[in-house]
Order: sequence, then structure tokens, then C-alpha cells
Amino acid sequence: MCQQELLRDLANPATHADMGMLKHFARRYAESIASFRKALDLSPENRYPHLYLPFTYILAGQPDEAFQSWLPWITGPRRPLAGLDARFRAEYRRGGWNAVWRAWLDMNPADPRMRLRAYLALRRKDDAFAELNKLEKTNDAWISRLEDPIYDSIRREPRFRATLQRLRYPESMWR
Repeated sequence: MCQQELLRDLANPATHADMGMLKHFARRYAESIASFRKALDLSPENRYPHLYLPFTYILAGQPDEAFQSWLPWITGPRRPLAGLDARFRAEYRRGGWNAVWRAWLDMNPADPRMRLRAYLALRRKDDAFAELNKLEKTNDAWISRLEDPIYDSIRREPRFRATLQRLRYPESMWR
């Protein structure tokens, strides 16, 4: 469907972002990155590709690129952590993404989606499940994205499978 939409309108940033997401879920990271980059070229303030591009880079084994795409989005003007880019750069140099995630969590961020991603990255499974449960209780839209590869570290956990079953994901995903 996205491919057909792109044939109709090659300059549609939303379609490029959707294509990036589909490729991300299919674990076709190079193609996903290209789609997200195109979406951002067409619409630099588009939040959706900004949120997913860093994680796609991480999954593609490109942590430096991930950090370079994440940092200005999270610390730029009018952003939640404006002016903290030097701190995150120092943390990244000191200990990579794990240090960045720990520093970020130390700031007690309000966004449960990003806390969930940080906990997953740090392999803090109990904390990740607590955040996932909060998202489920509030019927957050991210509950519809449990096929995302970021969940691979907990995908075989009985708690994750139970979540998939409760949310009526296809049986093939939780068996």
C-alpha cells in the first residue's frame, strides 16, 4: 500500500515515514533508514521519523549514527531536554548508549514510551514490563506496535507472550 502511495506522491513525508516503519518492523534496517531520512528531508519537524530513526540505527548496528540523530531532536530548542547536549555527549563518550540511557533515566523523564525503550536497552526487564503494563492500562497507541524489534530481548518472556495474548495479537506471535 505504501509503495502505491509513493507512486502517486513521491513527496509525501508521511508515506515515507510509514514505509520506514514497515521496513523497521521487517528488520530491513538500511531501507528503513533511507525512508526515514527521506521523510525528514521532506518534513524536518516530523516527529514520527525522529522518534524511530535512532532506534533503527541502533538495531542496524550503527550506534554513533543513532546518537547523532537522537541528540539534536531531544536537546534542541523547544525540546524536553534543551541545552543538555554537552552532558549527553560526555555520557556517550564515557559509556556509549548505556551511559546515555542511565543519565536520561536519572532525569526522571515523564514519557513512558521512552522510559520503556531505555529499560529495554539497559536489559532492565522488570522495569520494562512495568512501563509496558502502564501503556496497556492507558490503551496507549504503542501497544499496537509490539512487533517492533526493540522488544526482541523480551519477546520469549512469558509475561510478554501473555501481554500479546491479552491484547489479541495473532496466536502465531504468542505461541
